[in-house]
Amino acid sequence: MLYLYGYNSDKTLIKHLSFICLSIAAAFKIYPTIFGFLLLKEKRWKDAIIYFIYGISIFILPIVFVGGFSKFPLFINNLINEANSISSLIPRRFQLSINNLIDIIAKQTHLVEIKNFSTLITIIVLVIGMLIILFAKFKEKWKIIAIPTMLMISIPKFSFIYSMIYIIIPLIYFINEEKLNRKDKIYLFLFIFKLGLFPIKTTGYVESLGLYTMMIMLYIEGTYSILKKPRDIINIMEKDNRNNL
Repeated sequence: MLYLYGYNSDKTLIKHLSFICLSIAAAFKIYPTIFGFLLLKEKRWKDAIIYFIYGISIFILPIVFVGGFSKFPLFINNLINEANSISSLIPRRFQLSINNLIDIIAKQTHLVEIKNFSTLITIIVLVIGMLIILFAKFKEKWKIIAIPTMLMISIPKFSFIYSMIYIIIPLIYFINEEKLNRKDKIYLFLFIFKLGLFPIKTTGYVESLGLYTMMIMLYIEGTYSILKKPRDIINIMEKDNRNNL
């Protein structure tokens, strides 16, 4: 949240502090790095390089004090395996990841084979999400914030139910919108679906349903906006040609 508050600031100090905050978050869990794609989307190449330098420095610096760079492969291995081992200890109903969703679908449909494609499906969802962040054109700011937020929740193999608290970030932007159209009311219902039931239930099935329904809707909307761009360019060119004639 501190990154989103300050990354567009005109004050250099605040902007750099926001980059450092995101770098620290990414050093703990690498997934927040995806918010850095917002800089690439806005073609702020210099700021993207600065953030990259901060991120690499803060991520690598602790390794210097625990055995040097020779321990880097062990560090990455422990980071991945620790998450996987924790995931295996937590009941599926308390997890929100794509991997967990595929396991639930496999169990309910008896299509065990689809579990073999969980990593591939996760990568595809991640790549599509990054492309949408970079190239999609949304009128509402909250939508472009929601996509990296939902990826941060769904991509890790271990994503406990408390990860849904990150949805508050795009929710704040959503609340600040001046007007709500019919589609936005559906999104409002999904926000309530994901967050409003926490006090009265203790499983993640309903939250997962709300999360992935919203993700699918935003992916469709974002993909449509990308595919629409070439058509708009062609229409403008044809209009210019007619005017010239």
